[in-house]
Formats: sequence, structure tokens, C-alpha cells
Amino acid sequence: MNKNYLTVAMVFAILGLVGYLPYALMFLIVGLLGIEDVDFFMNMSVFVIVAGGLSAANIIAFIRLNKAKTNPKMRKEVLGWGIYLLIGGYLVGGIMGIIAANSNEEPEFTNRTNLTVEEKLMKLSNLYDKGLITQDEYKLRRKRIVEEI
Repeated sequence: MNKNYLTVAMVFAILGLVGYLPYALMFLIVGLLGIEDVDFFMNMSVFVIVAGGLSAANIIAFIRLNKAKTNPKMRKEVLGWGIYLLIGGYLVGGIMGIIAANSNEEPEFTNRTNLTVEEKLMKLSNLYDKGLITQDEYKLRRKRIVEEI
């Protein structure tokens, strides 16, 4: 999984937590002040309980996404948390989580140092034969490969 995408998803999980904290604090303050307006308190308590639950979910999302950086077997879980962030209103964080779950850590490039000179020249010749590089590029790259010998 791509760690950069995971980090972005984690940042949005924390931003969501920060967004819900004022509501949780409001509930605490209202409770400590002993507001006697029961209707107000009940309406606020339901809202704040939901915000508290979402805050807890964001904390768990952050922890699990962080753990996924070192455990590639957590792809499905990362996908789930990405969907949670997406549905929870964190569009960028959700998209990054989903992309992270579906991407490889590193692009699959052929390691140039393991190729022999003959293999490099064959690949270069194939590129030229397919018309993917010009004759000037072919000559320049061939010269560099031969100079490595």
C-alpha cells in the first residue's frame, strides 16, 4: 500500500476528530452547568452522542490506518476505513484511503542494475522497433549503455 496516501487519509481522520471535539466539550459543559431545560439538554445530548461516536470512529480509523503502513495484509480494512471517511464527509481522505488500499507501495519498474548490457540493448532495440523512441534517442541511449562496459 502507498504510505503517502495512507498518511493523507490519516490526516483527514484527525481533522474529523478535531471537528467533532467542540460538540463533545459542549455536552460536558452543559452537563457540568446543570442546565435545567430538559428539552434542550435531550436534543443536544443525542447530537453530541453521535458526534462522540464519530470522534471515536475517527480515532480508531487513525490508529488502524497507521498500523496498515507496516502491514500490507490490511488492504481490505484500509478500504473499509476509506469508505467510512468518504461517507463521513471527508471526501479527500476517503479517496486517498481507497487509493492506498488499491495501490502498490512502489511502481513495478524493472531494476536497471540487474539487467546485463545485452538485455539493456535488446530492450532499447525493442523500443526503437516499436516506434516508441526516435533514432536520435536510440543512438544516444545505446551510446550510454555501451559506455557502461
